[in-house]
Amino acid sequence: MDGSRIALGVSLAAGAIAVLAGCSDSESEATTYRWMWSVSGATAQAEPLGDGGFRVVVDEMDRTVLQFSNRPARAQEAVASPAFFSRWGKIFAGDPPNAVVAVQTPEGVEQWAITMTAPTFDDIEDTLTFTATELPHVDGQLRTGPEGLEDATNVTVIIDDSVLAGDPRFEGADSDEVQRILQGPIFDLSSNV
Repeated sequence: MDGSRIALGVSLAAGAIAVLAGCSDSESEATTYRWMWSVSGATAQAEPLGDGGFRVVVDEMDRTVLQFSNRPARAQEAVASPAFFSRWGKIFAGDPPNAVVAVQTPEGVEQWAITMTAPTFDDIEDTLTFTATELPHVDGQLRTGPEGLEDATNVTVIIDDSVLAGDPRFEGADSDEVQRILQGPIFDLSSNV
């Protein structure tokens, strides 16, 4: 009888460990985030660079970038714009993201799908400058690019994803430094990182 109780106890313990291990796996999956970003500004201008790209300047930028996750995880967080854009190369690690630039023009809402490279955020002027290269349509044709931005207002830039695991902080290349920056107060611009 004692042997039966020991066997039953071992079986129950093994079952409990299996259940807990299953919970742990589900929990770790839930804390892997695939982040996308959105930032807004008041006005935008674009000038052709001659190589199919455009230099885009967005004025009166928000001081924060909204970071939000793709499904199945559901999370959001505000990140200081200077911190986010200063870490661009480390976040995207040499693989520039696609983005959508949406603006209000006198003709209506215009949108352009682009590859976004070399962004710089001017912390004093609250401007964002970046290079935009239009994505080709599935038939290989390009549209006209971001023309007509001289009268554009209500600018929104939605930036494609990067895999950043954690809860819900950055991991990966230079994760300690990026994590330290993003865990600080949103409007703490006193550190020079």
